[in-house]
Amino acid sequence: MDGQVAARPAVGVVLAESSEGLRYEELPWPLRVRLLLIGFGAAFSLVSLLFLWHEPSTFGVVAGLFFVAGLGLAGLGLVPRQQLHFDRTRRQIVRRRGWSTEIMEFEQVRGVEVVRHSGMDSPDVFEVVVRLHAKRPIRLGAFDSRGEAAHWQQRIVGTIGGA
Repeated sequence: MDGQVAARPAVGVVLAESSEGLRYEELPWPLRVRLLLIGFGAAFSLVSLLFLWHEPSTFGVVAGLFFVAGLGLAGLGLVPRQQLHFDRTRRQIVRRRGWSTEIMEFEQVRGVEVVRHSGMDSPDVFEVVVRLHAKRPIRLGAFDSRGEAAHWQQRIVGTIGGA
């Protein structure tokens, strides 16, 4: 990592800059956590399926809801992480998610902005949003301060050439 400036804007996220460009990576949940979610969700679904099988009454509706909730919990363990590379030399954004790779040209970028998310009982969180032509926006990080998010917004704008 020669000459890179790295930052951890939030737990599970790494941003780094080098002569090649910017790299953004969401760190995956540890394998133990993923396996725990999948195992617990599958067990939750199977137990509720047994109740649904033996008690097809009003309680069966509740068991069915628990079955769906268990599948959702197991699905959380399978969510892929996002990796982005803002490549200065090729003038491309390379996005990897799970097994898929998407390549976007810098010319597709319509703007880079900082968006604030505020919760009732939690402090404000800021994210950098890269707006693209005819595509869904790319959302980066969960920064604790507007200043830190604005810093990386400017780094992205500088890397892509002022979009």
